[in-house]
Amino acid sequence: MTKLTEAGALVWAQPVGGPTVALAASGGNVYATGSFSGTAEFGSATYTALGNNDMYVVKLTDAGATGSYAWTQRIGFALPTAARAIAVSGSSVYVAGIYYNSTSIGNLALPGQNSFIAKLTDTGAGSSASWVQLLSSPANSRSVAVLALAASGSTVYLAGNFTGRATIGATTLTSIGDQDLLVGRLTDAGTTAHVNWVRQAGGASGGHSASSLIVSGSSVYVAGTYTGAFGFDGNVAVAAGNGAVVIKLIDTGTMASLAWLQYSTGTGMQANVMTRSGNNLYVAGIVGAGSTFGALTIPAPSGPRAFLAALAPSIEAGPLSTSKSASLPGLGLYPNPATNTATVRVPAGAGAATLTLVDGLGRLVRTAQVPAGQDYALKLSGLVPGMYAVQVWLGERLATQQLVVE
Repeated sequence: MTKLTEAGALVWAQPVGGPTVALAASGGNVYATGSFSGTAEFGSATYTALGNNDMYVVKLTDAGATGSYAWTQRIGFALPTAARAIAVSGSSVYVAGIYYNSTSIGNLALPGQNSFIAKLTDTGAGSSASWVQLLSSPANSRSVAVLALAASGSTVYLAGNFTGRATIGATTLTSIGDQDLLVGRLTDAGTTAHVNWVRQAGGASGGHSASSLIVSGSSVYVAGTYTGAFGFDGNVAVAAGNGAVVIKLIDTGTMASLAWLQYSTGTGMQANVMTRSGNNLYVAGIVGAGSTFGALTIPAPSGPRAFLAALAPSIEAGPLSTSKSASLPGLGLYPNPATNTATVRVPAGAGAATLTLVDGLGRLVRTAQVPAGQDYALKLSGLVPGMYAVQVWLGERLATQQLVVE
């Protein structure tokens, strides 16, 4: 583990006993999680793995010019245990992983084989296990993979994927395709955790997964990859493909609603990491073939290449465009008022149009990509009755019409 200045100069380095998969920083402390095999050293402590791989969580104290180990927590048993993600809020350290045989974290038992999120309480020079939340049911199931965590106060968010059938808290999910993208929220009650909501996104074929997660207020941003058909809330955004996807959800406490969804078209684009500054989102990953992301076209590289994409501030209000829009005549909408479904007749033009539905508070509650000149069945189930605005963007042109949902 290393500390660098903004200019890229090395300040200090500390060896870690195994590959690190995730980092988190809070104040002058740095936390890391990963796995190790055989015998490994973590500062002055030496551990021998109980299985093929054991999971570790470490805390290092950054003293400015030096970094030193504060404590190490090992999780393992006779079969492999793998780390997935980590997040920190105050003295609470949340880690996600998977284990393949009954094990324990401190005095907390983990039965069978399962995926989990655990809370460690940082006591300064050590740590204690506070609770463990298993993420699959029945107990001998590893259908859920948590690949990203975020924490805000006593709220913990998770993102990843699941296959088949998974019961998380009181919610049972069944994957639409081979593998669905998963997002969820837990509340840390001190010695226990409560699942508030879980959402899935996917399609009738292919595999989908989240790899990065950011939370800002009630906004939850998820980046990942889709393969095959992909959609959210039953609205199919893309019929087929293989690319990157970025989703914004609005967390209401007991549920999360879709604000918008952006994705690449083409093949071979993967979104792996994401960060946010102001209203700008920055997404990085791998592109292996020609792709289109928003209004940008990425030529096919000679081989896999890294990419960095910036999503403009106006994405908070709609599609990826910062220029002034011109009018787009010909938008049709019926029936109006509508109850369960409204048909949107998209004006003719070149390419695909971006359709958004905005509620009376200016929040985006539906979004979809629709071929120009075609009708689209806009699903309204689950929406609060009231006045909404249907917006259709085609290039730089915009059409808007009011819709009453009963």
